[in-house]
Formats: sequence, C-alpha cells, structure tokens
Amino acid sequence: MLERTAGCLESGSLRCLLPASRKSLKSRRTLHSGFWKHAAGDLELSSPLWAALVRSADSVAQEAEATEQRSSTGNGGMFLDFLYPVGTINLFRHYSGWGVDRQDPRWASNRLAKLGQRLYTSSATASSLPDHDAYLTGEEGETETVSEDHEADILRGKMGLTRPTDYEEAWRQYLLLGEADRIRVRKQLIVYYSTSNRVLDAERTIDLFEGIEVEERDAPTYQKTIRSYLRLRNLHDATLLYRTSLETLKVPAGADELLVHLVSLSAWSTACEIWSDVQQLSQEQPKSNYNIYTLVEKLPNFGELVCNLADHVNKQTPRIGAGQEFFRKVYFNKILKKFEVEDPLFRFATTMVKMALLREDSFKSARFSELLDHLINWRCMTSEMFRRIFKMLVSLDEKKLLIQCYGKLRSGRAITFHHDILHWMLKTFFQIHNNQGVQWVLDDFFRCHEKPSPLAYKVCLRQFAAQGDATTVHTLFDQYISYYVSKDNPLRDPNYLSSILQVHAKRGEINEVIKAFNAISDTYGLKPTILSWNILISAHCKVHNIDQAFTCFETLLESPDIDPDDYSIGTLMGICVTRGDLESAVQLYRLAEDLQIEKSAAMVDCLVHAYVQDDRFQEAEKICVDAAGMNLKGSRTRMWNYLIVGYALHRDLPNAHRIVQLMSSFAIEPDEFTYTALMHVLCVLRQPNECVRIIEEVLPGAGYKVNAFQYAVIMGGYVATKEYWRVFQLNRNLIRHNVRRTANTNSMLLRAQVARDARIERNGTEPQQYKRALEMFLDIAQSMDPRDRSDPAKKLTKRSPLDIAYPTSMYSYIMYVLALNNDTESVKELFQSYKNALPKNRRETLPISILSSLLLVKWRERDMNGVEETWKLVLAIAKEQGSPLRPRGSYWKNDPTNDVSTRPKILYTRQLELSKCLSWYLESLAHQGLVDKMIISVRDFISDGFVLDMRNWNDYCRLLAGKGRPKLAFAVCEKEIMPNWTGWALNRRGTPTPNRLPIEIRHLRKNPRHIRPISNTLIILARSYMDIEAAAAESKAYQWLLDDIQRLHPRTMNAIKTMRRYDDYQERQILERF
Repeated sequence: MLERTAGCLESGSLRCLLPASRKSLKSRRTLHSGFWKHAAGDLELSSPLWAALVRSADSVAQEAEATEQRSSTGNGGMFLDFLYPVGTINLFRHYSGWGVDRQDPRWASNRLAKLGQRLYTSSATASSLPDHDAYLTGEEGETETVSEDHEADILRGKMGLTRPTDYEEAWRQYLLLGEADRIRVRKQLIVYYSTSNRVLDAERTIDLFEGIEVEERDAPTYQKTIRSYLRLRNLHDATLLYRTSLETLKVPAGADELLVHLVSLSAWSTACEIWSDVQQLSQEQPKSNYNIYTLVEKLPNFGELVCNLADHVNKQTPRIGAGQEFFRKVYFNKILKKFEVEDPLFRFATTMVKMALLREDSFKSARFSELLDHLINWRCMTSEMFRRIFKMLVSLDEKKLLIQCYGKLRSGRAITFHHDILHWMLKTFFQIHNNQGVQWVLDDFFRCHEKPSPLAYKVCLRQFAAQGDATTVHTLFDQYISYYVSKDNPLRDPNYLSSILQVHAKRGEINEVIKAFNAISDTYGLKPTILSWNILISAHCKVHNIDQAFTCFETLLESPDIDPDDYSIGTLMGICVTRGDLESAVQLYRLAEDLQIEKSAAMVDCLVHAYVQDDRFQEAEKICVDAAGMNLKGSRTRMWNYLIVGYALHRDLPNAHRIVQLMSSFAIEPDEFTYTALMHVLCVLRQPNECVRIIEEVLPGAGYKVNAFQYAVIMGGYVATKEYWRVFQLNRNLIRHNVRRTANTNSMLLRAQVARDARIERNGTEPQQYKRALEMFLDIAQSMDPRDRSDPAKKLTKRSPLDIAYPTSMYSYIMYVLALNNDTESVKELFQSYKNALPKNRRETLPISILSSLLLVKWRERDMNGVEETWKLVLAIAKEQGSPLRPRGSYWKNDPTNDVSTRPKILYTRQLELSKCLSWYLESLAHQGLVDKMIISVRDFISDGFVLDMRNWNDYCRLLAGKGRPKLAFAVCEKEIMPNWTGWALNRRGTPTPNRLPIEIRHLRKNPRHIRPISNTLIILARSYMDIEAAAAESKAYQWLLDDIQRLHPRTMNAIKTMRRYDDYQERQILERF
C-alpha cells in the first residue's frame, strides 16, 4: 500500500516570506486616513491614557506559555509612524522609559521599540483571539471567566464592558473611576486581564495587584499575578509571591503556573521544591484538593521533558559498582528504596513518569517503552498502575506493546496481576497462537491467585482442544476437577466436557469422542447439550461415518428438549461438500429454512465451496453477492476465499483479480486465508518469490502471524518452478521462526527431495535412486504427530478420512514414486507398514490413492491377475464413494429435488478419480491382447458415470491403433479428441507473424477435462494410416477402410496431412515400431 502525502500552506505564510514593500507617500496618506476609520479615531488625544495606549497597542501575538521559548518579534510588522499626529514621536522620545517590553532584551537597542509598537495591517478584519484553555487554574473548579458576583456589575454596567477582550477600554474606564470604585474593581480587573497574553496587560495586572491591600489578597489574585510575573519572565518575583501566599494563606497559589514554567525550563530542583510544598500541604490539610498538574500535563512536549527528568534522576541515583553479583542482588533494592524515601526528586520523577505514561492524546510507543523501563528499573510499578496501563493500551489497540509490557513486568515477579488482566492476556496469546505466553499466564495465576479461575480453565480447554493437544486438555481438565469439583459441589456445566470431545474430534479419534460423550450422562449425571451433540456429529463426519452422523442428527430432530442449530446443519453440509455432493448440501440448506434455523456464514460457505468444486463459478459468485446483503452469523470472508482459490486453480487470473476487487467493494474484510488465496494466484503465475514478500512484509503489517499452511503453499510454488533448494531454505526459515512443521510442509519437503534425487542421481543405478527421499519419509513417518490432524487447512489429502489422511497422503506419494521407478519390493514393504499403522477398522477398505499405487506395482511386475483384482477393488470403492448420498430419514423424502434417479451416478468431483488407474488397466489388457475387453471396459466405465480425461482418451486411441483397431481409433480421435485441436505449433511458428495461442486456451490445457490430442497420438495414427494406405494397393478391404477414414474423419486427416516432422528420437522410435 502506497502512502499518500499532502501539503498545506497556512494563510499568510507567503506574506511572511516576502519583504515589506516601500509604500509611496500617497499610499501612506491613504493609510493615515484609513487609520482614523479603523476605530482608532474614537480615542481622545488629550486623554492621559494616550501615551499608555500608544505603548500598549502591541498586538503581536505572544508565544504560548506552555513552551516559554524566546523568539524575536521584531519581524512581526512595521512601525507605521506616519499614522500618528505630527509631534507624537518626539513626545515618545521624552518618555523613552515607558513600556519597555521585557519579552526580548534586543528591543532595548531601539529606543522607539521600547515603547512597544502597535503593528497594523491593511486588513480591517478582526483577528482570532488566543486560546486560553491551557491556563485553567487548578483551584477548586475555578475558571478563567469573569466572576458572576454582584461586584461584576461594575464591569458590565458602570464601566460598560460588553466584550471579554476589550482590554484597552477596560483600562481607560478604570482610570476614569473614583478611588473607591477602583478598589472594588481591582480583583475583577485582574480576573478580566488574566485572559490576555499581552505583556502590557501583565504589567497592568501587577499594578492592580500592588494596589490591593495585603489582607484583601486572596488565592485567585495571587495565582493570576504570579502568572503575570511569569509572562514577564520574572521568575524571581513570581517565586517570592508564591512563598508569600503559601505563608499567609496556607494555599499554594500559582504552584501550577510555576511548575509548568520550571518544567519547561528543565529546572528540576526548583520544580521539585514547588511540588514538595504542595505534597506537604496536602498531608497537613487532607481536605485540600489542589491540582498542581493541570497545566503541566497539557504541555505538547510533556513526554520528552519527563524522559529528560528520568535521565536526570538516574544520574543522581546511587550506582552499584562492578562488585560481586551477590552484593548487587542483595543490597541494590535496599539502597534504591532508601533513596526513594529520602530524596523528594525521586518521588517527584516517579509521579511525573506515571502521569506521562497514561497520556493517550500524545501516545508514542517508543517513548512509552522508555518511560516504562524507568518505572520498572526504579521498582515503582504497582498492580493498580499496571491496571491503568492495561486499560489504556487496550483502548489504543496496542496488543503487541501490551504483551511486551506484560513480559517485562512478570519477569520481575514484583506485582500481582488481576483476574481480568490475566483473562485478557490469555485470550490474546491464544489469538496469536503463542503457547509460551499461555504458559506465562497460567504460571501467574498460580503465583498470584493460587490457581487459575474457572473462566481461565474454560478458555484454555477450548483453545488447546482446537489445537488438538489432547495431553494438555486432559491435564487441565483434571486440575479443574480437583480444584472446583467435589461431592458437595458437583460439576454442573457439561460444556466443560465438550473440550474433551472436541480435542479427540479434531484428531479423528471417534472412539474417544463416543466414550467422552457417554461419560456426560453416565459419569457426571448431566444431559448433553447441543454443543456436545454437534461435536459428536462433527466427529463422525471427519472420519466419514456418514450414516452415524445423520443418525445423530435425526435423534436431534426427534428430541423434545434439544433442537438442531446452524452448526448442526453446517457440519452435515460440510461432509456433503467433502464428498462432492452438491445436491445434498443444497437440500440441507433448504431443510434449515423449513426448520426456521438461523442461517450462518458457515452454511453459505459450504454452498459456495460445493459450487466451486463443480466448476459452477457463476452460481457461486451469485451466492457470495447475495450473502453480502444478508444477515448472517459469522464472517463472510471464507466464501470469497473459495472463489479466489477456485479461479486461481483454473488459471483464470482476470476473474480472480475481479473477485478480490468485488470483495473490497462489499467491504468484506480479508483474513489470513485471503492472503493465502492470493499466494495461490501468485504460485499459479509461477511467482513464488512474491509470496515470500507477502509473508515477510504484508502479513506482519496486517497483524497476522505466518502459519505453516502458507509456508506449504509457497513450497508448492517452488516445486512447480523446480527451485527445490528454495523449499529447503523455507523450511529453515520456518524452524527459525518457531513455526511447527505440519503434514502440509512435510508433504512439500518430500516432493522437493524426490525431485532433487531424480535430478542428482539420474545417472545412478535404480536401487540408489530416491534413497534420501526414502530416508526423509521414514523420519517423517516416525515423527507423525496426531496434532497435525487438527490443522484446518490441508493440502493433498484427497478427501481422506481425518484419522488416516496424514499417513495416506505421505505413503501414497512415496509408493507411487517408487513404483514408477520399478522399486516394487520397497513399495510392498511400505504398503504393509501402512496397513499396520492404520486403525483396525480401517484396514478392510483402503483408500483409492494407496490402491492406485498397488495397481501400478502389479502392472510393473506384469502380474495381470493382480492388476485385474486390484482394478475391480478400486472400481467398487470408487463407485461407492462417488455415488450421491442416500441418508436415511423422513426429512429427505418430501423433496422432489432429492430424486436419486435423476442425479448423476458419479458425483462431478469424483468422475476423474480413477484416471491413472484406468490407463494402467487398459495397458495391461492391451498387453494381453484383450482388445475387446478393453473396449467393453471403457464403455462400462463411461456408463458407470465416470469420465475419461485427456490422457485416458489419448492412451485408449493409441492402444486401439497399435492393436489392430485403426477404424475405431480414428473414430475415437475424431469424436472425442479432435474438437479442441488448435493446430501444429511448428506450423504456427513458421508463419511470417507470430501466431501464439491466446493465454486462455493455453491455460485450458492444464484442465484434465479439456480433451485435446497429444502429438504422439497423431504420430501413431499417421503411421497406422500409412500402413493402411500401403495395404490398400493390394486389398479392396483396406481401400474401403482408407476411404472411410478420409471421409468420416476429416479433422484427424487434416492433422495428419499437415504434420511436419520433428525428427526427434521419440518420433523416429514410433515410426520405426510400426
């Protein structure tokens, strides 16, 4: 994401940069006349206020008191002497001591500047008034506004003041008052002038204060006068006045003004004295609520100043020399504690650091960490202080910083963490998959509260169950039972047992799930809740016990106490999608509407996934768009991820990009698997290096932690680009980042090792090949972790039941590789090892992927009887697993769409499942000369509902041509293969202009359902045609056959006649064989 920056010019900024222009005499006279129309003509030149008015008309904006930085105001404007009457300037020179502006000593060099010039512009618009919010006092709710008592009527009535900033008129009217009225109004005028930032008004405030009798001076009067002294940079007199108020009134009037001034100057010792006075007074007068921090905490650079204060204190703190370690550990805390008690500067710094830590308006993570380190090193962190820090960081969504803060504090074991803090930290660590942090929290529960809370146990049980960590779940559950369950206090919440069910369901251990489910009622005397029923249904679905899953669902429908919910329907829809049964998933969705069950995003996810699997992308996209406007329970992100991955796997990259943008237009927030889907797209584009950038830069920036599945996706991309060394490099990165290897990453590592062995040992003998890959496989097989089954994102499992998916994926691949290289003895050993690793109830019906490798072994050994038996077994299993679901239950009978007779015999996603097995079986039949049986087998295979892929049709055509059935071979080629033929690539390259095929057609070639001829098939047909053509000269039968071929198969004949010789080894071998 690109950062966009914008610049802004403040009003008047250009004018400040330009030099002042020299005005002509005429323009000056114009300005002179404008002056009298500028409200200045109302002044009486004969008034005794005239001289003071001239020197007081300083309209240059003063600096904010919070910064107290010196700056020159000489460039603020021009002294327009021509605006004044003739002789006025000479009068000023007689009174050269008037109005020396103490803001800048450089003005003293200019005698006229001492008068404090009035600066004018040609604009008559009113300038904005300064903001005085930073000068609110801290005395018992007092504010900087005009008092509303009866004496304020003098300001509004007799003096005629209607505006809060008419300072000149106020002073003029004040001088016109009698002495008695002056005495009465002085305090109110001090309050009135307290809102002004002008130096002249500060001097007037001091004059008014000096006119008040000592016994009449109150705390607000002292406070505002001290502010005036500070505005005049007279710290000495301000301090003396503060001491006077403290002695006479016992009130620290102006302490807040002095503190902010001294802190701005980094005068830490003097600031500490002021702070100590207030603290001592608070001890002497407990009811005093004077707030000395009102102004100082509003400083814009308050955090930086406090950091400087902390560094200053560290320099003053006693240092421990490089002595013995025992001495440092034993006595450092005592010395530091003594320093804290005796030195007020340390206490002052601690207070200021705590105040700066809790400022949200100017929060900066680096400065926060620095201040926190100071507080921890000073041993001043308390439980209540961390609680306030915790609330602030949570409100700022600074999870990472909060985790760092928690780690620093718990290492010292000096404070006690509250329950709510530990609960929040526990959930946060689970969100980022940090089991070490979870262990920290549990340790702190035992340290601070003797045992974890029931809520902590519930959270830990649920999260560790989701990870598939059965050992930890049982340990925590036993702890909970020992701490909180007894005869007098039995277990009343069956949901605690749901974690036991969940962890075994995630691992595919169905027997343990059933045992725990029965224990709810048999052992604890409780009734299973809908949560327990849903987990039981999910456990049956994960191991493909479909009949038992629907039996449990039917029990829920018949139960008077428990009704199925959206999770129940969604789980059953999930197993239908896994099987590839779209119609059954749609029927369950409609059943949920009939039962008035609230729709969830998970249910819609299943529908979208089912349509994507069946290559019905338009329907899937329409569902996603409709779901964007529906009130669904859960996140809508996953359904869009299915669409992106589906288009990516079909190499339809424009549509994948369109879906990403459409997703953003509907405000669908991406998740970590959205980035994984985009990585799929990049891997299809053969750009896995860009995926590495995503996991290194984009994912951390988006707040996601890289998982093992994302590493597996990139590994698969490097396997596709044949950059095998990068796969092992990624594996090292995975280990370095403490990401646990899973079945997905192990599968990719094994494939990379197999490919590397095939390349390195290509010249070796057959027993030497794949030695390293076999060793890697054996290491992986011995270290298989049942927790790997709980990973929700899986690759290459091919719809296997959860309890055998991991070993099936690994064994089937290595057996297939070894069988291709004729290492049949190793394959047989691995097959026996695989059967021994399976549960006993799984050994009777083996997965198709394992049986496929076994069929290949039989064919390589030329064991024709074994090939026939294995083929029949594979075909029977494929028919059973590929047929639509026929679950029992009355709720299926009333739906006309569930008529099985109208549905396909084999589900769409299962129709290509036996493609490799079919080719090997046909080759075995052709090897035996059983051509008629081969033809019948293909016809029966199609009638059973299966589909031949591109390889099957080409192999079938080639075998027919080679075994004396050229007429059928040409017919099959013309009808099934040639419709998608795009011509010879060599002929296209020979044209004057490049005539490369569109990328859409080139991408279709990766689709096994896209049937097209392979060059070898056409070469074999060409050789067969040449033989027929040669025999036609001697036989009319061959002549008729030749005529039929030319007449009935024009596209095939065109391909043969336009074929150009490559003259490569394979072509010569084919042509010589016939």
